[in-house]
Amino acid sequence: MACCLRIVPLLSFVVLPLGCSNDQKLAQVSGQVTMDDCPLGHAVVRFVPIGGGHLPSSVAVTDEDGHYELSVHLDGGRLGAVIGEYRVTISIDQRRGKIMPTNRPNVAEMLKLSGELLPSKYNRDSTLTCTVPPEGKTDANFALTSK
Repeated sequence: MACCLRIVPLLSFVVLPLGCSNDQKLAQVSGQVTMDDCPLGHAVVRFVPIGGGHLPSSVAVTDEDGHYELSVHLDGGRLGAVIGEYRVTISIDQRRGKIMPTNRPNVAEMLKLSGELLPSKYNRDSTLTCTVPPEGKTDANFALTSK
């Protein structure tokens, strides 16, 4: 019984942050990702909050034409992102079965036998940012280059 009484307060710290995003206003965010002017399909687009706080991340996977629409990462798939500033990462991990279009020779050269297919400047070392305004954003486009 004493063990159970110790666990209950700990659970409130775990569950409380997960429920907070329901109270925050979401705005729809969509756009297109291209690589060397070609649509980039099957890329994972992540919006990670800048500046701390308990804002949830949002994520999407681009379709064959490079289009995406964000949904809140840990919130049952609700469309959108919480209003605010984000660091954006874009990645394609070959180990997860993602395939990058190779209709341009310089893009094909980037392919590796395993792991991340995009340059680190778009994921691990990303400096890409985006502001999500209250009215949302339908032009959150990212034009990547292989060089």
